[in-house]
Amino acid sequence: MSFIDSMERIISEIERLVGYDENCGYLGAEDIIGRLCKQEGKTPRDFSTIFAGIFDVSLNKYVKDRKMMATYKIMIKDDDYDIQSYVECSPYDNESSFSTGFSKKFGVPPKQAWQQKDIDKIEEPISIDSIIPRSNSAEKISKASKKKFGLPKDVIDRYEVICEYKAMFGLEDLYVELAVYLNEEKGVELKDAFKTVDDFLMDYEYDIEGECLETLEELLEYVDNEVPVLYVKHLYPDVCLPQLNTWNMYLKEEGGDASEVTQEFIKVFISNVSEGLSYKDLKEFYEDYLDNYKDAYDFRGFIKMKQESATIEYDDQFIDDVDIEYWKFLNTEDF
Repeated sequence: MSFIDSMERIISEIERLVGYDENCGYLGAEDIIGRLCKQEGKTPRDFSTIFAGIFDVSLNKYVKDRKMMATYKIMIKDDDYDIQSYVECSPYDNESSFSTGFSKKFGVPPKQAWQQKDIDKIEEPISIDSIIPRSNSAEKISKASKKKFGLPKDVIDRYEVICEYKAMFGLEDLYVELAVYLNEEKGVELKDAFKTVDDFLMDYEYDIEGECLETLEELLEYVDNEVPVLYVKHLYPDVCLPQLNTWNMYLKEEGGDASEVTQEFIKVFISNVSEGLSYKDLKEFYEDYLDNYKDAYDFRGFIKMKQESATIEYDDQFIDDVDIEYWKFLNTEDF
């Protein structure tokens, strides 16, 4: 079942549930949402997040609105005015709150609405076609997606998936653009791209000094200038953003690229175990390590062995200091 078909089925099920059930009578909004979640195999929170992300209205509000619309349809068909039966159908518990809510929704009190029987006030259920019309041409779809994400999309299935992940991760459109950038420019799978952006935003909530991010513009300016860091975040998802900044700073100074080397290499490089070696020389040692010594040592141990065998300049105090600093480094929360 396609994403569009799935959402249409959910909307139809809501319409069925807001009506009268022969076994249960009128269901409350919470009961309706509970049944939907059970059918979809999702928690109320997850299901509500997806729904709101797609339709720009909360699931709870939508269900209550549809219960009011079901009440209105019953009311204008009745020959006799029976406010108690309308209260039972509505999302309200008593006549007072029902009358207030009804007047706010339809612009007239319940009894006046019953007398007027204005069918123009009947609202149709929300439609996925209002977001992605089936009949749209590829050009129209591209325009719709450009408005939504700032990037043109030519295939409706891709647009559907983007909508779904946008809702799943609760990302704003600007951050969706970052995920799509990773997908299109770096070849990252779309779901992994969304997860990377989500992790990235969580990391950037606080800067290195622990201060909260002050403005959205600050984040976007940072990302504009340092998009490669976002890609490195995909390669090394367990590393927090401040540490990624450190990696980039040291590696760039030496002409290196964090996306081209492993965590193991980077840890050795920036923990000063290789002091005195250039990035280029250390990479040559790393290639030798991978080819000939990986089964016998970890890379840090291999460097120490080289120092001890005088292949690299050896200094007792340096090794002792490095041992201390290296294990401190590995035990920080950044790794």
